[in-house]
Amino acid sequence: MFNDQVDNQQTAEDSSSRGGRARWQTALFRLSADMVDAGNEPEISERVVNSLRDSLGYDFVAILLFDTETGNRVLAASVGYSDPPSPIEPGTGLSERPLLNGQIHYTPDVTADPRYFYGMGGSEVDVPIRIGGKVLGVLTAESKQRDAFGQDDFEVLTVAAQQTALAIENTRLLATERRRADELDALRTTMAEVTAELELQSLLRVIVERAAELLNATGGELGLYDPEKKQIKIVVSHNLAMDYVGCTQALGEGAMGLVAETGQPMVIDDYQKWPGSLEEYPDIHASMAVPLKVGDRLLGVFSTISTDPEQSFDTTDVHRLNLFAQQAAIAIDNARLFDHAQSEIKERKRVEAALREHQEHLEDLVDKRTAE
Repeated sequence: MFNDQVDNQQTAEDSSSRGGRARWQTALFRLSADMVDAGNEPEISERVVNSLRDSLGYDFVAILLFDTETGNRVLAASVGYSDPPSPIEPGTGLSERPLLNGQIHYTPDVTADPRYFYGMGGSEVDVPIRIGGKVLGVLTAESKQRDAFGQDDFEVLTVAAQQTALAIENTRLLATERRRADELDALRTTMAEVTAELELQSLLRVIVERAAELLNATGGELGLYDPEKKQIKIVVSHNLAMDYVGCTQALGEGAMGLVAETGQPMVIDDYQKWPGSLEEYPDIHASMAVPLKVGDRLLGVFSTISTDPEQSFDTTDVHRLNLFAQQAAIAIDNARLFDHAQSEIKERKRVEAALREHQEHLEDLVDKRTAE
C-alpha cells in the first residue's frame, strides 16, 4: 500500500512537471510567433512583455535598455506597472545587477534588498539581454508573491531574453543596412549631378541640400577657405533663419572657423550653450562640421544644422557628413580645373585672334608694297 502511494505521488509530480514544461514551451512558441513580424525595437519590446504576462501570468514585466552614454536604464516597454520610472540611474534598483556581471538574478523577497525602490513587494527575476555580444538590456519579471519563481521560470525568461536580443540585433542591423542604402543612393544621385554639371555654386548647393535631407537636419552651410585672409567665407546657406552667404569666420571663430583651424570634425549638442557660439546664429540647437580636404590641403568647411531641441548628432552622422564633404571637395576641384581650362581656352583664342589680326596686317602691308 505504501509503495502504491509513493508511486501515485511520483506519477502526479511527473504529470505536474510535464504540464509545467508544456506551459513554458507554449509560452515560448507564442512569444516566437508574436515577434515574427515586429518591425522595430519598441514593437519588439511591447510584444515580449505582453506575451510573457499573458502566457505565464507574471504580475509585472518590463524591458530596460542600457544607454551607453549616460549609464541609465531606459524603459523600452512594460506591462502591469503604474507609471514606471524611466530612466533609472546607475546604483538604483535591482535590475542593474545583470548589467554589472552579465548573470541572471533572483530576489525571493524584494523588500529585504535596500536597492529595491519601486512596486508592491514580492519577488523579482532580472535577466541580461545580450545584443551584439554585450549586455545592453534587462528583462525583468515580478510577482506580488514572495518566492514565486522557480527553475522553469528562470529557463523560460532566459530564452525569452535571448529571443529579444536576437530580434533587436536583427532590427538594428537592418536599420544600419537601410541607412547605408540611403547613403549610397544619395551619393549616387549627388555624383550623377556632379558629373553632369560643372557650375560650382549649383553643385555645392545640391550637396548641402542632399546632406541635410539624409541627416534629417534643418539645413546647412558650406564655406570656402581663403588661405591669404585665413578665414572661411560662406558660399552656400541652406534653409536657415537668414542667408549667410558672404559672411566670414576667422580661423578659430565659431564652429566652422574652429574646424578649419584644427582640421578635425566636431559635434555640438547645444550650440547656444557652447562657449564658441556666435550671436549671428540664435536659432541653432545642434550642429556638426567637418573639413573639406583634398589630401592635406584645406578647401573649406561643411556644416549641418538642426533647430529642433530634441535632435542631436552622433558619430554615425559625422561619418555621413564626411561622405558628402568628400564629394564637395571633388566638385570644388573639378570646377576649379574646369574654370582654369576655360580660362586657358579663352586666352588661347585671344592670342590666336591677335596673331590672325597681325598676320592680316602684315599681308596688307605686303600687298600695298607690291602694288607700288
